[in-house]
Amino acid sequence: MIRRLAILTTALLATLVAWLAPGCADLNSMPTEPVEPVASRWTEVYTPLTLNDLWAVWGMDADDIWMVGSQGTILHYDGRAIVRHKLDDDWRLTDVDGCATDEVWAVGSYVALRWDGRRWSEVPMESGFSPRTVLCEAPDEVYCGGQISAPHYQWHAAIRRYTGHGWKDYILDSDDSRVTKLWRPHPDGDLFAMVRDSMMHAYRIAGGDWELQDWPGEPIDADGDLVLIETGDDDEYPSRLYRIEPDHSLTVVCEEYLGDRILQARVPLIGFQRGIQYDVGCTRRTLLESTWRMIRDIAVPERPGAGTPAIFVVGNTAMAMVGGWKLDWTIEWTKLSPVESYDFRWPMLGNGDDLFIPYVTDDSRGIFVLSESGWHVEPLGYIPDGQRFLANGDLLVWNRTWGNQVSGEIHRRDQSGAWQALPPTERNTAGVWGTSEDDVVAMTTDAEFLRLVGGEWIVQDQLGDECWWFDGTAADRLFASVRVRQLGTRLLEYDGSIWRDITVEDAASVYECYLGRHTTTLYAKFFVGGDFVSRKYRDGQWTDFPEAQRFGVNDDRMLEAADGKLYYRRDRTIYRLVPGEWKPFYEHEEWIDDFFVDPTSGAHVMVGEHLIHHHSYRPR
Repeated sequence: MIRRLAILTTALLATLVAWLAPGCADLNSMPTEPVEPVASRWTEVYTPLTLNDLWAVWGMDADDIWMVGSQGTILHYDGRAIVRHKLDDDWRLTDVDGCATDEVWAVGSYVALRWDGRRWSEVPMESGFSPRTVLCEAPDEVYCGGQISAPHYQWHAAIRRYTGHGWKDYILDSDDSRVTKLWRPHPDGDLFAMVRDSMMHAYRIAGGDWELQDWPGEPIDADGDLVLIETGDDDEYPSRLYRIEPDHSLTVVCEEYLGDRILQARVPLIGFQRGIQYDVGCTRRTLLESTWRMIRDIAVPERPGAGTPAIFVVGNTAMAMVGGWKLDWTIEWTKLSPVESYDFRWPMLGNGDDLFIPYVTDDSRGIFVLSESGWHVEPLGYIPDGQRFLANGDLLVWNRTWGNQVSGEIHRRDQSGAWQALPPTERNTAGVWGTSEDDVVAMTTDAEFLRLVGGEWIVQDQLGDECWWFDGTAADRLFASVRVRQLGTRLLEYDGSIWRDITVEDAASVYECYLGRHTTTLYAKFFVGGDFVSRKYRDGQWTDFPEAQRFGVNDDRMLEAADGKLYYRRDRTIYRLVPGEWKPFYEHEEWIDDFFVDPTSGAHVMVGEHLIHHHSYRPR
């Protein structure tokens, strides 16, 4: 049976109530490309099928691994590829365990799910119980630990045992408590439970009774007959490793076990939120370090199959990794990009092969390029304020130059990676667009429409007093939001010869715009009759777009991916538009500054000035 790590944090999971109709759920699977685990190094084997946090991982064999997480995420890894099993988005699945390849359980958010070797189905149980952890020992002996509702808005720690025909409850009479872990130190011994109220406690379940264990401190985590206890009597070495003997007494295995506070452990693999260490005779050896993703769970199959054994790791922001090890226990961590020293700016832009991100350091500024082969920087001498791809695939970047020092730098990067400086506009630039290096146009913030002719910028039209937004999808399909004195802000379209006003009827002004470059759909929010109204424009016709009423159509926050799906960034969440509704696509504990989604290269999220999360649709 696999040994597992359960993360113990102080934050209580949000409780979400959701039910499926009894019976078997229909599953939608989406396979990835095959993955070959690499011996003696860590390899990111997953991130394409969801950006939701992964909370738990379990498997009896290295080619039969289950991962579960937020929004009903269930993933299966067969040693080559990962397939997603699509279930209810409202479920937050927090644990998974099994006792056979056709007897696997996942729990969370008032639900217990069972895999019978063919499909996942919900196992009905009475309401009021929210499971957090699961221990599967046999098809008729499955324990779910969590909390159950009690009178006066209280919650009591509880265990429900599945007997094959129904459930039997074991409830602890302790207010505001919950079970966070279940384990059995000895095969023929009693069941143990970790319970959190204001502190962590350990209980032995004997004959249905809860028996509090008199241990020398708070239990942190346990694995088999080993338990990690934070004694709290030494600030430098606050934890010790103990062995639980058959008579339930404790024997010290390692004194002064670790030099800093342990947040979670799967002994002898000790997992911090940012790394993993391996213990050999109470000596720590670092196996994995991660400065930008939090480890949630670890699985080590006892039947590794062909090749070297593997460690499976899951965590927040959809981190899933597999690592092999050699006999000398040397592990290499393959890091995507050590980017801590770079201050990233928006907007990021990708083309399926590379991602381009404006950056600045103390002595350099330009474009940070991230690709499958790694990353590098391409200095330009300024921080690009805008990026667009020309119709021929070249990249065009420019500096808006808001302020006193007006230059209007513009650079073109061809597909070989070579940069060429175009003549500056010498004006504050609202946007630049073009089909090729010989057909480039620009719009100034003073609403001057410019065209590059013979190395000089020629004013072709004066559209109004100020331009707030400018974009296009073809030489005869350009759009601009322009303020015209006494008329308000108008939305204009260029057909290759003239500009015309396409503002919706009775609109006092256009508030914000976004152009989907793949479907060539224009989204706009107008101020009509004292209220905001959202529309979308395609093939010369405006139609209602009520979905925008929730957020808007801000060009800096909205994104249309190459497959036509719409995304929107708001605060700490990225939403995806499903038929008629915005649903969370990715959530982070910090403010999200920018993101980019591409069905080929994946999804990238910028959090803070020095951090990038990378999720590839192509397993590495």
